[in-house]
Amino acid sequence: MIVFKILNKTERIIDRIYTFFIKKNFKNFGKNSLVSFKCKFDYPKNISIGSNVTICKNVWLNAGVEPREDNLPTLFIGDGCYISSYSHINAFKEVIIENDVLIGESVYLGDTIHSTDNYDIPIIKQKYVYKGKVVVGSGSHICRNSTISAECEIGRNCLISPNTFVVHKKIPDHTLAIGNPSTLIEDYNKKKWIVIFLTTGKKI
Repeated sequence: MIVFKILNKTERIIDRIYTFFIKKNFKNFGKNSLVSFKCKFDYPKNISIGSNVTICKNVWLNAGVEPREDNLPTLFIGDGCYISSYSHINAFKEVIIENDVLIGESVYLGDTIHSTDNYDIPIIKQKYVYKGKVVVGSGSHICRNSTISAECEIGRNCLISPNTFVVHKKIPDHTLAIGNPSTLIEDYNKKKWIVIFLTTGKKI
């Protein structure tokens, strides 16, 4: 037990030293933010990280190849966010995570998919196709193993339950979303449940 405490404390110290040296590589990097030395960052010049943000070990942030024409960050992470281990955020044009968002372990957020146009070329070797911006509203919680992809806007103070798949959808504020391929949504304002099938948009 003591050994684990010492190892955790040592990792924390290494994380702070790593953060101090790497923060200059980002487009913006707020005060009191911390990133694990075990993270991977592709094109950090296109990433903006707010204040009091924690990014845990084995997180992969990919922010495209070239800066946007309007000079805004491709990936924007607001103040007070917490991104848990093994999550992957893939932002080729625009992914916005607003303030105080909690992202659980092994979550995927992305605004692109691999092309499947050519059946003779392995999918991994085909180009990325942009499908629309992804926005996660302030105060929301994306639980572990969930996927938020392609032209998706999640409102404020939403709860996306574990193992939920959300794509091409707009989730209202104060909503609980559950399931894959369907989702249960509770609108806290109306206090009622709605079932929405992600493939058809049909409500029951």
